[in-house]
Amino acid sequence: MIKATDKSEQDDIVAADTHNRLAKQIVAQIVNEPIAAGGTFSDFMVLCESMLVGVMIGCFQLGSFAERQKRFHPDHQAVSCIERMK
Repeated sequence: MIKATDKSEQDDIVAADTHNRLAKQIVAQIVNEPIAAGGTFSDFMVLCESMLVGVMIGCFQLGSFAERQKRFHPDHQAVSCIERMK
């Protein structure tokens, strides 16, 4: 029988494995497709910069959303990307 803590640990392992598998696929697409289309390393770097900015904006928006949720629903457990990184 799986204890509650074991279940949580198992969920973390499955989540990490899924993340690692998907991250490899995503990175391969990001790297390979622009190069295959005749892009340069500079094109690839611009793409990466744009994605990084997009991710940061998304995290700030999620943080703002979490703050609004806390104001209107004090018992709600919304956690922003920024809080998770702390």
